[in-house]
Amino acid sequence: MILLNFAAKFHDIQFRQFSALTSQTITEQIMLNSALSADEDISQVLDKAFIKVKLTDDELTSQRIVLNLPQQPVVSLKIIHYLKQKCGIYPMVIRTNISVFTMKAGPEVVEVLDLQELF
Repeated sequence: MILLNFAAKFHDIQFRQFSALTSQTITEQIMLNSALSADEDISQVLDKAFIKVKLTDDELTSQRIVLNLPQQPVVSLKIIHYLKQKCGIYPMVIRTNISVFTMKAGPEVVEVLDLQELF
């Protein structure tokens, strides 16, 4: 599985949390620009980003995509829609929670939604 990360970088603890929730493993994390605007053409921005990180159309369609989305809801929906069109299936989405009471590295993975199963 490929993690397209538009938010805080995942470390070993987040990968373990993901695996514990899904019994699956993320094989690659690709950090993408989180400073996207709802006014931007998300298709163009992501096409350029995928070329930059050398993520091919074959990889997008042959491997399951997992998203750690940015905070902007409209941008997140546009990303999901773009990937549905590009991959032919909906991606999985990670929901994280930042706890101010722990000393963990980064956010805690609290839920993984398989949008393909939901829709």
